[in-house]
Amino acid sequence: MDFKVYLEKFSDPKHFAAVVKNIHRLKLEIDKESELLNHLIEIDELMVLKIISGFIVQSKLDNKPAKLKELFNLYLVLLRQSRDGQDYASCFWLTLNLLKKDLSPYLDKKNQEKYYTKLLEFSHQPSIYLKMRRLLVIFEGSLHKKEFFELVFDDVALADFINYFSQVRLLDKNNEAEYLNFFKQYRSSLVAVKNQLSRLPPGLLNQNFFSELKRVCYLNQNNPLPAMQQFIRIQGNLFRPSLNDKQSTHKASVHASASHSAQRLKELYHNQLVGCSAQKEILALLEQDNSLKSEAIREFFKQCQHFTSRDSTSDISLSELLAYCWIAIHDDSQRQSSLEEARTVILEGLYEMQRGYNLNEQGEDNGQESSPICFSGCFNKFIEKLVGVHPVANIIYLDHQTTTLKFKALVLASLDNYLMLRT
Repeated sequence: MDFKVYLEKFSDPKHFAAVVKNIHRLKLEIDKESELLNHLIEIDELMVLKIISGFIVQSKLDNKPAKLKELFNLYLVLLRQSRDGQDYASCFWLTLNLLKKDLSPYLDKKNQEKYYTKLLEFSHQPSIYLKMRRLLVIFEGSLHKKEFFELVFDDVALADFINYFSQVRLLDKNNEAEYLNFFKQYRSSLVAVKNQLSRLPPGLLNQNFFSELKRVCYLNQNNPLPAMQQFIRIQGNLFRPSLNDKQSTHKASVHASASHSAQRLKELYHNQLVGCSAQKEILALLEQDNSLKSEAIREFFKQCQHFTSRDSTSDISLSELLAYCWIAIHDDSQRQSSLEEARTVILEGLYEMQRGYNLNEQGEDNGQESSPICFSGCFNKFIEKLVGVHPVANIIYLDHQTTTLKFKALVLASLDNYLMLRT
């Protein structure tokens, strides 16, 4: 049979199921399967790979290890030709499962290593989807489903993944940092997104919200996380929480908690203070940026030279606190977000310190001459920006309004417990 004619006859997507059915019915030989499937892959890559996986499982049941290996080689060739990054992640996961469950019993240690190496090489195609392909082994869901944003982390899958890589010696001193740091950093970034989502009112998390969030990710595919976090902040008005108004930096509870957090940072990083060049590094980051925000930060550093005050509780100056915060966000073992996100919030803080009284409640700048906030406001602002980025940073907003809300919550909880005991 001319397989190109056969393909054209069933190329209509309606008839694709019939094509699949006929492949099984005809019981084609390996070379003919290869010819037909190479044409079919133009219609639906993932479906074709699933078809071959069916052949592989059947070969296993028929106890034909030679055919099994040949089919898997064909499978890997087609996988390498796959062009669609969206489907590739599913293909990679499917292949890994096939290799582990169906092929491994027929292979000795040396051949297992060979096949895993092949799969790893094929997974390294240069593409913006590369990170998502690796992450599929660890994270459930995808950018095409709402569940992706719920960020369910599968620790078992991660342990299993690393275990198999170690068994076939794919992890070594030269590449283990790349793989494991990637997983660690991406996980911490996604946890930061999850924390942001948890602060949004439930009514906001509807289909329109997630559709727009997906669109933002697609428009920033090279680096979606900062764009995603910015979108969530804007939608949830997380820049300025209603209980954290402009003057909240002067509340006693804020001063006390900020001073305590600064003292904790000092305890952790005082040995690294000498030699820290936070200001120099920040200015280097902004060297080619002439935006209003960058100009405000440069202006702040000029003004900062005149600050001689020290926090009375922690005995830390503003320049020292900047250094501690800068050291803290570069501590990979403690940082709870990506480094890029952490740098962004520090820069936001510096901008808000210099332009504090130029910003309205929505964070809009009036564009007039800078009206910076005071020393204590700047001190507290550093810690405020570090909340959610580093575990020791904590700001307590305690006033009549927050106390009333807390009291109401405690009363309701006590009432619930009372009713449960009565029923």
